Formats: sequence, structure tokens, C-alpha cells
Amino acid sequence: RRDADNDLFEVNLLDLLIRHSSANHRRETIAWSKRRNASALRLWILVVWRNCVKRRHEKGPPVSPAMLKELTDRLLRVPEILAERLFRGRVELPASWAATYAGEDETPALGTNRRHTLTFAA
Repeated sequence: RRDADNDLFEVNLLDLLIRHSSANHRRETIAWSKRRNASALRLWILVVWRNCVKRRHEKGPPVSPAMLKELTDRLLRVPEILAERLFRGRVELPASWAATYAGEDETPALGTNRRHTLTFAA
């Protein structure tokens, strides 16, 4: 059963939200992520939205999971999240996160993982 009494309710709900809001995670679609890195980046966006922007319960008080953990004191809006650019050189990330952010995660099923290198960027 996938109701609130199930021990896996939170996991089932997150799975439902991923499938509902991300075309690349729906069944039988041409929008599937071809590379593991692209899928991970999309899920990071969903995690920020789920934890900082969306209410924990639609009909309950305006409280997000981040507010319950005292990471923020209010629901954030998307413009607030995107207001300041964080540079990789100034913010330390765990090694696995840094690799994903830099696009260095490989997709084993592809065999050859070509990377886009900037040719004309200063």
C-alpha cells in the first residue's frame, strides 16, 4: 500500500514526485536522460525544490523540510535561490558532487564518454 501508514511513504512520495515532475523519469518516453550526469543534475534541482520551496504537506502549515531542520526560517522562492551565483572555486563540494557538477560522471553504458570542452571561452 502507498498510503501514509506505510513505512516507505516518504520514499514512495518522492518517487511519485520525480515521475510526475520530470519527463526523463516517466515510463516509456523519449525524454529519458542519456547520461547519468544529466539525470543527477536534474535530481539536484528537484531536491532543492522539494526541501526549500515546497510545503511539507499541501493542506498543512507553510513549513518545508528545510524549515523543520532549521536550515531556513521561511519557504524560499525560486528567485531567491537563483539570486546569487556560487562559484565552484569559492564553495567546497564533496569530491563526488564536484565531479557531477563538472560533468565528469561517466555513463558506463555509453562506452565512450565524450566531454564538451570549451574552445572559444575566455
